[in-house]
Amino acid sequence: MLAQARPVAGIIADSLEWDYFSPVASARDAYMAAWPAAARSQRSFHVFGGEFLMKQDVEILRGFFMALFKVSSFFHFFISTFQIEFHM
Repeated sequence: MLAQARPVAGIIADSLEWDYFSPVASARDAYMAAWPAAARSQRSFHVFGGEFLMKQDVEILRGFFMALFKVSSFFHFFISTFQIEFHM
């Protein structure tokens, strides 16, 4: 998130120089710079996964994670390659 600070600051600074300053438009543009579509999609996927896990029975989760970490080399590969990268 800190990587997006410079583009967000630039957008806010640019918007302050507009002939007609619009706080709403400035905030929208800053938000879009901080949270591009790919980042919003990735965060939504993470939230969905977290909500799904929170709804599961503790015994089912325990068994799931025990089995998952037994195949940790595959798990590590899967997690490390499943990322949506975004650049400004």
